[in-house]
Amino acid sequence: MSNASASAPVPRTGRARCLARHASGAALPVALMLTSMVSAAAIASFDAAIMGARRASNFEEALHSMQAAHVALELCLQEHEAGRAPLLLPSRAGAMRWQERDPFADAAAFAPLPNWPGGRRPPQCLIEGLRIARRPLARGYVVTARGFGASVDAQAWAQVFVVREAGTESRHWRRIARRR
Repeated sequence: MSNASASAPVPRTGRARCLARHASGAALPVALMLTSMVSAAAIASFDAAIMGARRASNFEEALHSMQAAHVALELCLQEHEAGRAPLLLPSRAGAMRWQERDPFADAAAFAPLPNWPGGRRPPQCLIEGLRIARRPLARGYVVTARGFGASVDAQAWAQVFVVREAGTESRHWRRIARRR
């Protein structure tokens, strides 16, 4: 056998010719299907990236507004201790003003800062007197603060309950997660 005869094309039978004709037409649909699968994967990854960016932005806004609320609490406490902040007297009905629909519309609400960096509005405070049942010598008050992020909808509320009795002071902090 010579090398020339080993590399010579093998003649195709009728069935082999038919299969070759069908296989040559399958390349385009397979290529289109692979292209559409790659496109779908790219679109899904873009959507995931956009959602991740939105989630990070919302988290940043929540942190920003919470920082504003906490700073406002500290400043309001300082203003109250210096005697420069308005104090709402406790109501006889026992209802607290901060639980009302818009407690910061009250004239006693104030902004301890003229503005907050990156905040849509300055943080606000409201200081209310507190009656403590079974402890007539105790003086207490509730400081409620609201901080804002870059949008008015991004707001956080924080509170501190301060109770003074017999020369001691106790503070109880909390974050208000949801309002009615």
